Amino acid sequence: RFPMSIIHKGLTLKLGNAQASKPEDKSLILRWMEAKAIGMDEANHRLRAIFAIASWRKCIMNKEVASMNLHKILANDKNRTTLKFDFSYLFEFADHDAGYFAQG
Repeated sequence: RFPMSIIHKGLTLKLGNAQASKPEDKSLILRWMEAKAIGMDEANHRLRAIFAIASWRKCIMNKEVASMNLHKILANDKNRTTLKFDFSYLFEFADHDAGYFAQG
């Protein structure tokens, strides 16, 4: 029973706004990301896509795939080359949900 409010926060997170226990930790993390050629935008897109995938089933059940823009969030993760998803026993899954998934 994961709350939709938490899902929404995960889908809109911005790492640059995140806090660390110590300010120097945040600086170290951001510098490490840049050194690994993981820009802030790419990291944000990847993390949001992970949340989108993890919440897709719940959003289908709540009819919120479109309102949460899951397909757009997934499409923004440009470095994702594969995606495996199981819609078994998700009786709420409809043709329009397949369309949103394909757009992602």
